Amino acid sequence: MIESINRAITQLNEYICTNGKTQAAVSKEIGISPGTLSQFLSGSYIGANEEIAEKILQYLEREYERINNTAYPTYKPELRNAMLADSCLGYIQLRGGIGTIVGAAGSGKTTALKHYEEENSGVIYVQMDATKNSPRSVLKLIAKAAGKEIKGTASDLLDRLVEEFTGTSRLVIIDEAQHLTERSFDTVRALTDKAGIGIVYAGTPDIRNRMVGRKQEELDQVYSRIAYNVELNNHYTIKEIATLFHEYDLDDEIIKALYYISSRKGGLRLSINLFILASDMAIRNNSKLTIEYLNLASKHIGTGDGVGYEQ
Repeated sequence: MIESINRAITQLNEYICTNGKTQAAVSKEIGISPGTLSQFLSGSYIGANEEIAEKILQYLEREYERINNTAYPTYKPELRNAMLADSCLGYIQLRGGIGTIVGAAGSGKTTALKHYEEENSGVIYVQMDATKNSPRSVLKLIAKAAGKEIKGTASDLLDRLVEEFTGTSRLVIIDEAQHLTERSFDTVRALTDKAGIGIVYAGTPDIRNRMVGRKQEELDQVYSRIAYNVELNNHYTIKEIATLFHEYDLDDEIIKALYYISSRKGGLRLSINLFILASDMAIRNNSKLTIEYLNLASKHIGTGDGVGYEQ
């Protein structure tokens, strides 16, 4: 009993020191109050110390397993989709106007967008969803991402953002833009017109389809201002797959299997998810990654009877 309490205190202190997390952050992850954790670590907690110790040890076991699991592949700017997205983003930030980046799920859009944001100053990235698609919601998200707390109507928000962005080289990236309403598209269009900044809409092909489909008249003002459009796909070369997974030193047969997976529905995202799950399975069994583990991972994810590729 005392041994488990002392072990929990020692191991958690080591974990916090090594990983740079605060006690407040750790307490939230464990599910106890910061005060309780602080008292427990100092030895002054008068409650059920054994229960707290058990929670901490379970938390640490999960955390160390997570840390030791396979890391996701790092961003590779050499991939065709990454280069296409980067070219659009760079051009629109330089020249202003509206750009569109469209592609099916799993084509690497969001990864490329976030990488551009991290590597370039003056970039504002926001992500839409079905609950935040009104003109006011979109403008509030843009303001928040720009570090501005602006209140008022959609008109008030637009005026303040125009004032804030005019004369700058800011670029606003709107990810998952297929969720926007027609009025929201036009509101953001007004922002780029009045402030003279660049806007890039990124999302599924539905973005472009709406601009040339039955409701095209409602988006004519947006469509006519598009200065750069790129279309991403899930057609990767085996060289690109080898580049993406280069750091893992995989056998040629595994690379070929991952290449085959990337051509299926789900694209590169599916290929990466299967690789991560299969690798974690192999690690737990002190084994090397094989086609059999990829097949097993495919069954667990629910993508069929296997990867469809045999050695």
